[in-house]
Amino acid sequence: MQHSAHSLRVSLPAEQVGRWADGWLLSGEISQHSSRTLKSRRELLSHLEWLAVERRWTEIGTPELRAFLAYCSAGHADDGGRWGNPRVTAPSRPRTVQTYHGHLRTWCNWMVTEGVLDASPMDRIPVPVARLDQVMPFDPDEVKRLIIAARGGPFPRRNEAIIRLLYDTGLRASELCSIKVSDLEMSERRLTVVGKGNKRRVVAFGAKTARALWAYARDVAPERALFEGERGPLTRSGLQQLMTKAGIAAGVRDVHPHRLRHTFAVEFLRAGGNVFTLQTILGHTHLQMTQRYVAVAQADVVVQQRRHAPGDKL
Repeated sequence: MQHSAHSLRVSLPAEQVGRWADGWLLSGEISQHSSRTLKSRRELLSHLEWLAVERRWTEIGTPELRAFLAYCSAGHADDGGRWGNPRVTAPSRPRTVQTYHGHLRTWCNWMVTEGVLDASPMDRIPVPVARLDQVMPFDPDEVKRLIIAARGGPFPRRNEAIIRLLYDTGLRASELCSIKVSDLEMSERRLTVVGKGNKRRVVAFGAKTARALWAYARDVAPERALFEGERGPLTRSGLQQLMTKAGIAAGVRDVHPHRLRHTFAVEFLRAGGNVFTLQTILGHTHLQMTQRYVAVAQADVVVQQRRHAPGDKL
């Protein structure tokens, strides 16, 4: 039996969100999606349920999903912070909102496949624009100050090893937090990391980073997480707190793991590395993501060429 245009199911009763969220997440587990992807989807749907209760929605359709994405962008300005959390007062990154849009679209398409909906309510919601992050690398003096500041904290060996490793390899925060001691090959000065999409890659590090890692990791059991805090393996939020404290102590602004990733990429290109090798090291799927660093590195080359122009010495 075919549905008429007026009877198409393009919205879901709000009370059923949890049920079909669980089904979708289970489907993702069966399809062996990465734990990071599943965690992001679970968090997204819990936020959607929260906002539905907050705004007393009875249905979840195109208007509600559009309002949800708008709230993701602007909810930090509400009294009490985004998601009712007074600590969440910073705007969401455009890339985060774009990721949420992609998850919602996948979820709705899955419900169409399952026969829950006749058409996806996301079809009329365009993908949000997510411009690439502006590349703002640290200068070498700032990195030195961060390392010195790390030595003065409560976990000096661990914190120095973390900053040196991020600076030497360009690892993502999530990748660094998931490293186990057994992933290290100290004699070869390299380690195996699991990146986005459960893709494994090998990255190398220098002699100074190796010494810092050895000084810290020699007493850590091989089966344990490489970097741990007081309550177990270091989390991304714990890593950011560490970086923030180091930045305050060093007098360096805007300190976060991804900025060290930016810095590694630019320094790699400045030293003569090629963009295709950098793409592999960073674990980028598309070359476009890597090429954003080229402009910064080339601008530095132009400055250096102008400063040392041989014609000026005649």
